[in-house]
Amino acid sequence: MNAATSVEWAPALVVLGAGLIAGFVLVWRVLSSSRRAAKAGVTALEARDLAGKREVLLRQLRELEDTASKRTPEQLARERYALELETAKTLLALEEKAAPEKKSAARQSASPPPAPDAARDRAGLRGFLWGVGSAAGVLLLGFFVYQSAKPREPGGSVTGNTPMASKPAGEAAGDEEAQLQAAVARTPDDVEGHLALARLYVERQNWMGVWNETGLLEKFPDTGLKVLWRTPIRGGYAGPAVADGRVFVPDFVETQKPRGTERALALDEKTGKILWTQEWTADYRGISWPVGPRATPTVDGDRVYFVGADGKLLCLN
Repeated sequence: MNAATSVEWAPALVVLGAGLIAGFVLVWRVLSSSRRAAKAGVTALEARDLAGKREVLLRQLRELEDTASKRTPEQLARERYALELETAKTLLALEEKAAPEKKSAARQSASPPPAPDAARDRAGLRGFLWGVGSAAGVLLLGFFVYQSAKPREPGGSVTGNTPMASKPAGEAAGDEEAQLQAAVARTPDDVEGHLALARLYVERQNWMGVWNETGLLEKFPDTGLKVLWRTPIRGGYAGPAVADGRVFVPDFVETQKPRGTERALALDEKTGKILWTQEWTADYRGISWPVGPRATPTVDGDRVYFVGADGKLLCLN
């Protein structure tokens, strides 16, 4: 992909970073408010518990005077001392819990309450600023998207990907193609040469472009397509390969699960008649969905290549 068709990531990353920062601030504020509310709730609960304990201790002190005749002076003095000491501790703890609330109330009473009109004005200003900020963010995102978007060129890819360059039909082969063809002609068994020539052909195909052929069927007939012939074969996932008037397809005949025989079949393109078959044993142990071959045959001139599901590769001519 060249510089003219590269994707501009900077605007998208800026918008993403701004969104992450805004989300972090919002989550932090929500969590802070929750912690403050939880702390305030715990403090109020402890204060209520201390107030209840204080009332119970005072009641026990009053009841102690009523039941003084049932105790000796020494017992009465010890119990009164213990109750008074516990009551004093409870009162001190209660004052410590109430001190922050008193300070807050004093600060609130010292500062004059805001006027109703001023409070409404501040609320309205905050709402206005939030609305302006949200609208600006949406407009900024739309601007970045508009700047990054480009109209599809005539004959370009509908998926947005840049198609590879394609040579016009009938154009003379370039120097590289001529050299590869000459090398393959001199050494037909040179696998690397065949692969290099195949890569060159593939690179010149406009795989992501638009179809330029004519005579394509745009709509199936209501009665469906006419069936020219049918030939039953066995199991498999591979599709057929059609070349030079023949149809090549593999299948699998199970003999003793999961073992069996894989077959390569050649059929007549016009009649569907089986012209020849080639068989070999196959072991599908450890293979998921052991139904048959997966790979569609590859035709190269007078040779056809078959790959079995268990990895066997055959070249037939």
